[in-house]
Amino acid sequence: MQPETRPAEETRPQKAAKSSITARKILALIAAGIVLALVISLCISIAGTSRIRTAYANSRNAIGYALYENLQMLIRSYDDILLAGADIEGSILPTMKEYFLAAQTLDSAIWDAYGEKYSILSGGTDIAFQNAFQAFDDAFRQGKSTADAVSNMSACVQSLDALLATRYTADFELLPA
Repeated sequence: MQPETRPAEETRPQKAAKSSITARKILALIAAGIVLALVISLCISIAGTSRIRTAYANSRNAIGYALYENLQMLIRSYDDILLAGADIEGSILPTMKEYFLAAQTLDSAIWDAYGEKYSILSGGTDIAFQNAFQAFDDAFRQGKSTADAVSNMSACVQSLDALLATRYTADFELLPA
């Protein structure tokens, strides 16, 4: 008779194991799995967003630094304008215009990519420089004194120098207006 009792004993623990896994426990495990998957997805999303923000800021600062360099070179090119015998028409102004054109291009790229608050030349700075360049062109064309043009350009350069000091950090990171 022993052979009959052993199979009954072996099936009893199997039934007990099957009955201990209820629908409620299965739903709880599924819910825990979903929550875990959502938490992992959220962590991955946050890490990705952080990398994107860092890349965005690095790009803005790289363009901003290139803009800063061109504007500084524009300012430094003007430094020689008051020297006796300076070649204003043939050397200084063409060099300044090249740096100004490069700066305008970079400023436009910053405006398009990051918004008006990161633009340096907006707010009339670009127009003031264009007017100062035009004043030189008019004086040369008419054979008049460039004293007024020098005065206008001096004001533009001083204003730009002060603006750069407020819009860049010590590490040359572009700040919003």
